[in-house]
Amino acid sequence: MKEFNGRYLGFSPTDESAVGVGEMEVVINADKIKIRMATGLEIKEEEYLVEDFRRMTSEEIAALMYGRNVFDVELRAFRHSTDLPELLFFEDKKSKCLILWFRWGGVGESFGPTVLLSCANGTEDFDLCISKLEKMHGKNLLPRLRNNGKAEN
Repeated sequence: MKEFNGRYLGFSPTDESAVGVGEMEVVINADKIKIRMATGLEIKEEEYLVEDFRRMTSEEIAALMYGRNVFDVELRAFRHSTDLPELLFFEDKKSKCLILWFRWGGVGESFGPTVLLSCANGTEDFDLCISKLEKMHGKNLLPRLRNNGKAEN
């Protein structure tokens, strides 16, 4: 998983947020995968050892995609020894960003996928995304990691 080391930023569904999502960060290094998510009430944190993940087979990936690659890209995926979480990586050729589709099960996934970005301008892209969300829905509604997992209003 070394080729995917880095910091990924994005949003994850949560029923504890007025807007249905919260800020999420995944940091992958040589030994660990650290996850932090702003739920709207708190920050949930989890940590996993990289060695507890194995590369998923093409058959396992196809099963997730209902037998077809809906992204039309090469997916490289890893599954934890307990089955979840699953980390599916692909590259956006246009922006050169690595995209992480993070699957950890639970009710939240019925609301939508957890998708995170890692690229040279990832923080700028993330801030731009937040400003667009705030323009549509109002300022400070999104639960943020920097605000102890709560919205900033």
